[in-house]
Amino acid sequence: MVLLGSATYVYLESMGGVLNKMIRGSIEDFGSSSGSGIVRHTDAYNKVVLGSGFNASKRTSITLATGLRSSEVSVDKAYLDIGFLVPKDVGLPLRLIISLDGVTITREFKPQIMTELEDGIYGKAVYEIEGLLGNRLAEKDMHLMNIVYTAARPIVFEDAGLTIVYKGIERSWHSMRLLTGAMVIEPGDFLAVDISLPESRADIKNLNMRLQIPSRFANVKVEAADFHADLTGNIGNVQIESPVRFKGKKLRVYVSYKRPERNFYPKHVLISSLLLYESSMPEAFLNIEVEDVEKEKDYYKVRCKIRNIGHVKSSEALLLVYALGIKLGELKIGPLAPSEETETLLTVKTPKVSVPINKLLLRIIWNNYGLTRSRDLYIQI
Repeated sequence: MVLLGSATYVYLESMGGVLNKMIRGSIEDFGSSSGSGIVRHTDAYNKVVLGSGFNASKRTSITLATGLRSSEVSVDKAYLDIGFLVPKDVGLPLRLIISLDGVTITREFKPQIMTELEDGIYGKAVYEIEGLLGNRLAEKDMHLMNIVYTAARPIVFEDAGLTIVYKGIERSWHSMRLLTGAMVIEPGDFLAVDISLPESRADIKNLNMRLQIPSRFANVKVEAADFHADLTGNIGNVQIESPVRFKGKKLRVYVSYKRPERNFYPKHVLISSLLLYESSMPEAFLNIEVEDVEKEKDYYKVRCKIRNIGHVKSSEALLLVYALGIKLGELKIGPLAPSEETETLLTVKTPKVSVPINKLLLRIIWNNYGLTRSRDLYIQI
């Protein structure tokens, strides 16, 4: 254990979640994997009061966007973590319904980890959902989560996270570890959390973290390798999503919470999720080479070559032409294998504008496993 400042509290996954007693709650290892495949993660957070009482809603819908969809891939692992704030005198588990993409995940909220805050009990539950939803998760990049809770005593939906490992992508690779739970720190605390990947091949990793900040006067800082974030001035749920540069498998994340210069309430900072991952896959990349631009009366004729300089076959693409921000026309481009090229001729009508046109914008848009990519090229005319 390395001492920094007055004290250091370290979570060690290899010791099963050993924490200094001054830190309440825990954040634990709920999933890890490495090998072929890629990782996508998305967060949702918003304080929604649920229930049948006054100023509450019996139902809420939350959209979780992963940004990837393809019939060519399948789902290897999928984790949904969700946190609620429950009044201290309301017993757990709760009778409610949580569904994702129309599939019921649970009819009972039974958190694996709980911790006490000033205004209630925060509970976190994690569900492994690849068995329930299977490859339906790969068919769309927008996933709708519904929560139905009809009891009279209200609860608060706080946050959720969806982590998916997709497989079936040629020459892809990933390594990930998910820590989640409910850990509370107070003013004056300094926390260090160790998070280790199963394997590492790259010097740049991706770090995702969710916290709850009680006041804009709370002096909270997060550091990890070359990443530094001062969260002072934030309030409520805060998401950190950043690349982090370091060598090796283990990253130490520091959270410092300095004693405030003024009083505020509540004071507790909640850490509810940490995800570290590497993820890479080959991509198609379309390049535009203009061969000729002609103007004939009220038309432009643009002749160009489209070449796939990437490593995998591209999807059907769309070539668009703009002038002065006005879309003049478009042309569909069929799939291209790596190193394959095609010649195109795009004829568009000249817009009736009061200013001279001295350049055109060519934009090509394509998809790589549902991830939208584009490239722009300006032409002087």
